[in-house]
Amino acid sequence: IDESISENVVKREDLYVVSKVWNYGHSPEHVLSSTAATVAALRVGYLDCLLIHWPVAWEHPQKDLTRREDMFLKNGDGGAPVVDIPLTTTYAAMEECVAKGLTKDIGLSNFTIEQIQTILDSCKIKPAALQVEVHPSLPQAELRSFCKANGIAVMAYCPLGIGYSDPSNPTTTGVVHNKDLQELALAAEKATGSVDPKRTGLAAAADLLLRWSSQVGCVCLSKSGNPTRIEANAKVPFGGIPDETMAALEAFGKA
Repeated sequence: IDESISENVVKREDLYVVSKVWNYGHSPEHVLSSTAATVAALRVGYLDCLLIHWPVAWEHPQKDLTRREDMFLKNGDGGAPVVDIPLTTTYAAMEECVAKGLTKDIGLSNFTIEQIQTILDSCKIKPAALQVEVHPSLPQAELRSFCKANGIAVMAYCPLGIGYSDPSNPTTTGVVHNKDLQELALAAEKATGSVDPKRTGLAAAADLLLRWSSQVGCVCLSKSGNPTRIEANAKVPFGGIPDETMAALEAFGKA
């Protein structure tokens, strides 16, 4: 990122860099130190948004952890080493990160309405965003409505429903592989009169799911390591899904 900025490929102000406080970093001293370390490692000057990754605190291992598998700590019984650090304490430390210029915005991830309300009742800086899994099979309508009423942007991860078991296509996982959804997506595209005869149901379903995410008011966080797919995802238009197609998608959340 810093190389792209220094080479004028992109301007820093055109990026929105998000990082998270991991489960064993909930104590105030670790919130501040880990955020400062993240900013230094990324070499971007500041974060645009810092989130609490999960509403649960683990005991800090008190050592440097460099492997991904080290992130998932176990206690002697094989469970997570949970400790009692109030979410409000962690959030207050994140507010201090704002004061120190480490991040511009702060927010939450994977929180329930009740947990968000706890933060709202005590915070000085209102959460800018909630990052949570959202797609037609997990529409999170009540949660989205609550966030909208409180001025909190919803960042939708897993917009393709990757990881969801699909009875219609048991060899794969993910809402995007649902055969009924793929047929719906192709039919919706045919109704517009602009259909590529080589268009696959998978590609059509992926586009439809990304459009659905924006149409219901979410910031869609599509993920890929494939440059071609990243470019294709960026070209997907926002919303514009007809009412009858939206109604059919709503049925996936009730199935």
